[in-house]
Amino acid sequence: EVTANTSARGHIIQLYPNPAGEMLHTDITQPATFTIFDVHGKKVKSGNIDDQKIDVNKLAKGLYYLQINIEGDEYNNAVKFMKK
Repeated sequence: EVTANTSARGHIIQLYPNPAGEMLHTDITQPATFTIFDVHGKKVKSGNIDDQKIDVNKLAKGLYYLQINIEGDEYNNAVKFMKK
C-alpha cells in the first residue's frame, strides 16, 4: 500500500490505500468535501467526506485526481490515486 499526501497552509492530508479498492481513507477530522476528476479533467464524483472515508467503489479502474475542501479552504494540489 502507498499513501498519497498533499499539503496546504501547513496541513498534510494522508490518503490510503493507493491503489484504492472500495474505500479511500483519510486522516481528515474536520467537515470536508471532495471532488474526483478523471485523467481528462472531467468531474466524476463529489460529496462529503464521511467518517474519514470516500467511497470509490463505483469508479472504473484507472487514475484519478482528488481535490479536497476543508471548511472553505480548497487544497490547490490535487492528489493522484489509482482505482483498482
